[in-house]
Amino acid sequence: MAGIISILPEQLASKIRAGEVVQRAESVVKELVENAIDAGADSIHIVLAGAGKNLIQVIDNGSGMSPDDAIAAFGHHATSKLHDLEDLNRIRTLGFRGEALASIAAVAHVELRTRRAEDDLAAVVRIEGGEVKETAADAAPVGTSVSVKHLFYNTPARRHFLKSDQTELKHCLETAYRSALAHPHVAFQLTSNGEKIIDVAPADIRGRIEQLFGEAFASSHVYVQEKTDVVSIEGFISQPTFSRRTKAEQYLYLNDRYFQNKTLQFAVYSAYEHVLIKGNYPSYFLYITIDPKHVDVNVHPQKLEVKFDDERMVYTIVNALVKKGLQTYSLIPEISIPEGTSSDNSPGNAPEGAHLRFATGGKFEPMGEYRVNVQTGEVSTLSRMPSFGGNYSGRTGAPFENRNPPKEKITDDAVSLLFSQSPDGELPTKDFHHDSLRKDVADIGGSIWQLHNKYIIAQIRSGMIIIDQHVAHERVLYEKALATLSSKLPFSQQLLFPCNIEATPADVEFVKELLPDLQGIGFVVRFFGKNTIVIDAVPHDVKAGSETRVFTELIHNAREQGNLGVSEMRDYIAKTFACKAAIKAGDPLSPPEMNSLIDRLFATQMPYVCPHGRPIVIKIALEELDRRFGRSVP
Repeated sequence: MAGIISILPEQLASKIRAGEVVQRAESVVKELVENAIDAGADSIHIVLAGAGKNLIQVIDNGSGMSPDDAIAAFGHHATSKLHDLEDLNRIRTLGFRGEALASIAAVAHVELRTRRAEDDLAAVVRIEGGEVKETAADAAPVGTSVSVKHLFYNTPARRHFLKSDQTELKHCLETAYRSALAHPHVAFQLTSNGEKIIDVAPADIRGRIEQLFGEAFASSHVYVQEKTDVVSIEGFISQPTFSRRTKAEQYLYLNDRYFQNKTLQFAVYSAYEHVLIKGNYPSYFLYITIDPKHVDVNVHPQKLEVKFDDERMVYTIVNALVKKGLQTYSLIPEISIPEGTSSDNSPGNAPEGAHLRFATGGKFEPMGEYRVNVQTGEVSTLSRMPSFGGNYSGRTGAPFENRNPPKEKITDDAVSLLFSQSPDGELPTKDFHHDSLRKDVADIGGSIWQLHNKYIIAQIRSGMIIIDQHVAHERVLYEKALATLSSKLPFSQQLLFPCNIEATPADVEFVKELLPDLQGIGFVVRFFGKNTIVIDAVPHDVKAGSETRVFTELIHNAREQGNLGVSEMRDYIAKTFACKAAIKAGDPLSPPEMNSLIDRLFATQMPYVCPHGRPIVIKIALEELDRRFGRSVP
C-alpha cells in the first residue's frame, strides 16, 4: 500500500511560503523598503498604481548588486545578511530570512534593475510566477529598482480577498510612515496614481514627525531620553491635552525596526493613567536600542514581534521614562484670549473663544484650541470666554502665602518617584511639588471666592486660578484611599445609628468578596441574615447623611466592572469611593473649607487632573486679562 505522505511540488510550496510573507500590497512595500535601507540607501521612492494591486515600484540609491547576485537574490533563503548561526544572535539588519524576493516573485510579475557604482550597466532580471523569463543589461543609475506588477495574478482567491483601493492604500501609507519614522536620515517619497503623497527630506526624529504630522502635532510632544548599561530609549510622547480617541500615532522601534508589543504599550498607557480622560489614548514615538543578543527578532514572518531576555526590565524603564517626561511639564491648563480680540465687550464684539495652553518648561506655549466648559470642567474645541458675572459668593480667606509649600528642590530621584506607583497601587509617601506649580501659587493674595457653588477662584502672583471643587476633592480622596489601602490603617467614623441595607443574596456575596478592600478604606460592615448588610462605620470623609448612598453606589459600580484583577479592583474602588464621597457641584463652602481643600489638593501627588483624567485647575494669566481690557502689557 502506497504511503499517504508526499513532497509538495516546488511551485505549490513557493505559493504557500509566499502566503506567510506577502499578505497584501503593504507587505511588498515593507519588504522592498527594508531591503533598500539594508543596502545603505539614503533616498527611497515608492510608486503605486491601483493601491499596489497593479504596480508597486521601490527605487533606491543603495549599493546595488552584481548580475550574478541579482539572479541569486530570488532564490529561497538567499540573503547577504546571515552567514552562520552566530549571526542570528546579533541581527542588526531589517531583513535576514532571504525569503522576501522569492515570495514576491512567486505571486507577481517582477522586474529587478540594479547597478553597483563599479559597473557600467545595470543587471535586469524579469520573473513571472517564480520563473526567470529574461536577464539582460541596461543603462540605469546606481542603486536598485524593483517593479512588482499584477500582484496575486496566479492566486485569484488571495486577490479576491484584498480590500478596496482606499483601504489597501491606507495600509501602504502606514508602512511608509513607519519606515520613514524609523529612518529619519533617509529621504522618502511615495507617489500613488501619479499623485505625490509623501515627500520628506532627511531630518532628525522631531523633524521627521513634523514633516509627516505637522508642526502643531510635533510641538505637542515632549522629548524623553533614558540610558542604562543595557538599554537606551529616546523619543517623543504626547502631552495629555493631545490625546486621541483611537490608538493612532503609537510607534515603538527596536534597533530601528518597527515592532508591536502589548506589554510595552501598557507600560506607556499606565504612565498616562491618571492624566488622560477615560477612553483617550496618548501618541508616542519611542526608539529602543539594545544589544541584539538580548532580543529575538526571529519570531514572526512579518517581523513585527520580538522577544526580550528581560521584558519586565524594559517595561519598568519605559514606564518610568514616560512618567518622568510627563513630570517635566506643568499640566495646568491656561486660558488665553485670541490675538486681535477687541477690548470692546459688547455682544457683537465678544471673543469667539478662549485658547487653552499648557505650561512647558516654565513658559506657556499655544498647544491648540479647546473649549472650556465652565459648567462641567470638560475641555473640547474653541468656546467663548467664561463669564464671571452672575451669582457668586465673594469670600475672603487666609493668605495663601502662609500655606508654606515645600521648599526642597526637586531632584531627578524625586521626579522619578513623583508619579510612581507600586504594582498594588500604592502612592509614594513623600510629597513633591513641581517648581512651576510652586512658583505660581507661592504668592497668593488674600482673597478667595466660590463661583456658582462649583468653582473656587483664587488670586495668584501671575494671575488667577479656577479650581473645580468636586474633582479637586475627588483627587484628594482618591490618593488618601490608596494610601489607606496600602497602609492597612483605615480611619473610620462610628455611626451612632447603623445603616441597614436590604440586598439580594448575590449582592451580599459580592460585598463579602470586596470586604477586605472596603474595610481598607474605612467601611465597617456586618451581615444580618441572608439579605441585610449593616454599616457600623464609614470613612471619615463620608458626609453625614450620605452613608447609604455612597456605599450602595460604590458596590453597584464595582459590580458592573466584571472580573477585574485584585490591583485593578482596588484602584477602581478607590476611584469610585472618591467620586461618590467628594463634595458636589452646588455644595456651598466656607472660606476655611475652601482654603483647606486647596491645601490638601496641592499636597497630592497629581493636583492637575482627577483620577478619571478631568482637569482640576485652570489658570488665567494676568497679561491675558490686561490685553482683554485694553491695558498695555509691559
